Amino acid sequence: MNRTNSNGGPDRPRNLNRRSQAIVRPIRGTDPFARTRRAELLTALDQERTKNRDLAAENEDLKLQLQEQTLNVAQLANRLDEMQLAPPPDQSEGVLIPNCIICFEGWDLSGPHRMISLKCGHFFGDSCIRNYLGRGRSDCPVCRQTAFIYDIRYMYINM
Repeated sequence: MNRTNSNGGPDRPRNLNRRSQAIVRPIRGTDPFARTRRAELLTALDQERTKNRDLAAENEDLKLQLQEQTLNVAQLANRLDEMQLAPPPDQSEGVLIPNCIICFEGWDLSGPHRMISLKCGHFFGDSCIRNYLGRGRSDCPVCRQTAFIYDIRYMYINM
């Protein structure tokens, strides 16, 4: 018995060969694995789009931070230029620094914070440099020249 379609021609058989089934099945969407895979791919696409939006927002934030930092660097460069153009303070040879450079406190003429120097010539308070060298350090805090406790020299100042 021959079947005919609405055009009067022969109707195509319902059983397709294997090659045709492989082509038609994904097109029709009857393959359950294809549907699952498509759903997975759509979910992954949505996740990538979300990541992309988040990264774009983060990129904009980083651009703003970079602009702010660039402005700060420019301001600091201007301040440095102004400082270099300013005349240096009057510095005379042989003038002592009025404070210990470790603790920034003034010198004592006697006692635990009296003025001392190391063999390199840098001045400190006695207790400050002894604590510094006693903590396992063996160098001057200013010039890093080798220094030990026996290198301490007491300064005698008449005022």
